[in-house]
Amino acid sequence: MPPSQPQQAKPHTEHARQTKQLHAMIGHQVIQTLGQARNLHKLQVHHLWGHCYRVNIVVGKDPLSVKIAHSFFLEVDGEGNILTSTPRITRHYATPDTAGGAATNAIPGQVI
Repeated sequence: MPPSQPQQAKPHTEHARQTKQLHAMIGHQVIQTLGQARNLHKLQVHHLWGHCYRVNIVVGKDPLSVKIAHSFFLEVDGEGNILTSTPRITRHYATPDTAGGAATNAIPGQVI
């Protein structure tokens, strides 16, 4: 029996991990700017083509009452930083990491 060799990450597994990480980064930037809705049900990040994404903020008290409260078409750079957003993302809610009652601002240098 040949000696066992360390398994290399399968390409599709590595791609899935990178995609999940990129979507999480994009979603985090949106929430940092928009704030987090009280009844946030789900944050959806969908890759459309190239560096273009659709982000939906789905709210509702339970699965039967959910609706899309906000939807953004985003263009991001190769690292997932938001370059443009249609419509523009503006503060609607307090952010999840609000300290002392003051909401945090958008990530410095971020154009959205």
